[in-house]
Amino acid sequence: MTRQAVAFCHDVAILWRFVRLRRALLCYAVVIACLLVVSLLIFPLWRLGFYLLIGIILFLPVEYLAHRFALHSMIYLDSRWLARIWIRMHYAHHRVPDREDVILASPLSGPILIAITNPPFMLLFGPLTIIPGAAIVLILFGFAYEPVHYASHKNADFRSRYFLDRRRLHLMHHFHNEQRNYGICASLMDRIVGTHAERANDAKRSPSVMTLGYDGALAQSKPIVGIEYERSLRGH
Repeated sequence: MTRQAVAFCHDVAILWRFVRLRRALLCYAVVIACLLVVSLLIFPLWRLGFYLLIGIILFLPVEYLAHRFALHSMIYLDSRWLARIWIRMHYAHHRVPDREDVILASPLSGPILIAITNPPFMLLFGPLTIIPGAAIVLILFGFAYEPVHYASHKNADFRSRYFLDRRRLHLMHHFHNEQRNYGICASLMDRIVGTHAERANDAKRSPSVMTLGYDGALAQSKPIVGIEYERSLRGH
């Protein structure tokens, strides 16, 4: 094995030691296993492999689009219910990036991703593809996005270039400019679209990096998110 491969395995072993992440991954594994068992009763193995290949190809674009246009959207400001969803899914995470209880995704994230990404494939390949489709979403989201994102917020002794780079670039997104480095697992889409920042000098420091733009006059005119965020802090 190359030195980087050894370092990567070392970093994965470190991640497995974090109890909160390990519990989340085990929960993902149980749900995925159930979905795959049912899928194998309906579809041949080659079809599942084909669906998985599609999921892998679409993973980085979906990750980028969801982060940039869903999690950083301002569509949540006029509804108490939507405000609570946004606070748990992303707003609270930007306000306090190292807050442990919001680093991992909300339990709603998986079902929402499944509901958004699967309908086109259900139209193309039949409604029962929702079952393997859900499994594939959870495989990629649970075992790629979640560990890499969790690692990006941990001051652990990572040694691989991959995890060190992902942490450095993601922390720039949180502490320097929230409109750069949307990609969590890779920077491919950021480089294609033009939102990549390799160094802090590549982008101006944003005054709204920890508020996502919900501040000043906007927060005064649409106070629901602020009210719900303060309520969530009291509960926390």
